[in-house]
Amino acid sequence: MQLAYAQMKENAADSFDPPENAEKQFLMQGPGCMKKTLYKWYQGEYKDGNYHGQGTFNYPLGELYEGEWKDGKKHGQGEFTYLNGDKYVGQWKDGKENGQGSMTWVNGDSFQGNFVDGKENGLGTKTWANGDSYQGKFKDGEALAASLGKGTFIWSNGDKYEGEWKDWKQHGEGTLTYGKGESEGQKYVGEWKNNLQHGQGTWIIPDGTKWVGEIRDGRDWNTTGYDEDGNVIGKYVN
Repeated sequence: MQLAYAQMKENAADSFDPPENAEKQFLMQGPGCMKKTLYKWYQGEYKDGNYHGQGTFNYPLGELYEGEWKDGKKHGQGEFTYLNGDKYVGQWKDGKENGQGSMTWVNGDSFQGNFVDGKENGLGTKTWANGDSYQGKFKDGEALAASLGKGTFIWSNGDKYEGEWKDWKQHGEGTLTYGKGESEGQKYVGEWKNNLQHGQGTWIIPDGTKWVGEIRDGRDWNTTGYDEDGNVIGKYVN
């Protein structure tokens, strides 16, 4: 049996991808056989010949799972470290990432939210290594902002946009609040088109003044300015 195991391990690259294949193969060989080898695969609880309860699985190619099992599958709370160093921590169901969890990629990006069958689905927050983040709905691993949807994007400098998106561009109704920089504290509330303020909108200035009216391609077109008491202080007319 040790000889058979040695040959099996030598061909690991073909035999154990994806990790579920290694889980099945280990059960086929039997815990008794594995205890006679120097390579530790699964250490944990069993029930009726299956992984069940708490257990740790060291996969032949280098992946690692630590957590709960049910009827031979990853199920419950668990942590999976992938071969390249990516890591998922959260809920599992029937061997897949299902429920609330967090995924951290080796490039510094991360996601916290809901997973369905190993992909980001439902509400969640994606944070990039540069500090930017997006909060909203995801489907099959993609933010709905990548097609058409609503969400909140916060840039690393503190700028914050809440509203509608199309093809990862601000498009529709939305509010942009400026963070650090010359426009700090200013806010635009209104319509957008292809990442620019376009349509009816209101610019709100920290000193209490505001400009209301039509905006085109990010610039005042036909707008009226008011002070904090509602008095007209100027107009842009085209």
